[in-house]
Amino acid sequence: MRQSSSDNNMNRLKYLSKKIEDGESVVAGVCLIASTSLIFLAAVVRSFSRPINWSLDISLFLFSWAVFFSADVAYRDNKLVSLDFFLARLSDNMKRILSAFIYIVIFVFLVALFYYGIILAYKTRERAFQGIPNFSYSYITMSLPVGALLLLRSTVEKIIALFSKDGGR
Repeated sequence: MRQSSSDNNMNRLKYLSKKIEDGESVVAGVCLIASTSLIFLAAVVRSFSRPINWSLDISLFLFSWAVFFSADVAYRDNKLVSLDFFLARLSDNMKRILSAFIYIVIFVFLVALFYYGIILAYKTRERAFQGIPNFSYSYITMSLPVGALLLLRSTVEKIIALFSKDGGR
């Protein structure tokens, strides 16, 4: 029996979503390890009177991207701080209503974060690092709107799961 085109499209979207999630996890880990390693290397080399002037700039770049990718990974996997002790006392219907309200607040915040992140990235486009003259500071500030978009995607998935047949369970 042939799959319908909508089922085929859903499978493709799920496959693409899984690839994005896997890529996020890898990039977050690589950026964090590289940032930490570079800071450690710079500290060791500095003790031999050979400072690496650009190390803090690159570490900041790597860390900013690691933060936003890691935030989405943790949010998507429900690894962030939550108020389960409070939600456990509510009825299923109230849990769903409160969760929907929280996701809507998060959604609105992330839209604002994306909007103002784009503005910030544009305003910092001509700012350069001290240690790397041709490296624009907007490469760091772009992590804000990109991270907000990824978190928006995860929030939309959580809202859809909340209102699906099984109520997001």
